[in-house]
Amino acid sequence: MADIAQVLVTGGTALVSAAVGAGLTYWLGALNRRHQEAREDKTRWYEARFNAYSELSKAVYDGQLLGASDSLGKSHLWLQEDRKEYIGRLTRAIGTISLVGSPETSNAAGNLLEAIVSVVAAEEQDSTRLPNAVREFRDAARKDLGY
Repeated sequence: MADIAQVLVTGGTALVSAAVGAGLTYWLGALNRRHQEAREDKTRWYEARFNAYSELSKAVYDGQLLGASDSLGKSHLWLQEDRKEYIGRLTRAIGTISLVGSPETSNAAGNLLEAIVSVVAAEEQDSTRLPNAVREFRDAARKDLGY
């Protein structure tokens, strides 16, 4: 009889050890998956912010090229269709920023849009407002991206 009890205790210990090992393996695997998913989410959000910020930056610089003077000093005229397309491009970029960007960057992007619209609508260059708005957006975006 003592041998049967000893066999049952030894077998029970082995079963409990196997169950504990399986539970720990499952728990640590789930913990690792959560950590990996969190890293992947962080990367996806970073890429989304970077793409949104770069789209707005590209649009701003394209607009500055459209509004630049030619070699004769004559300013290129904005056609009505160009204005609509350009403002649409800006608002799409800012809409994306409002979803994925930080509040500071969203505010800076809104201020930049207001400065650009005032320049495009008036067809004149404000010597300080637009460059300040561009600088404010650039600094906020770089801070948000960790630079």
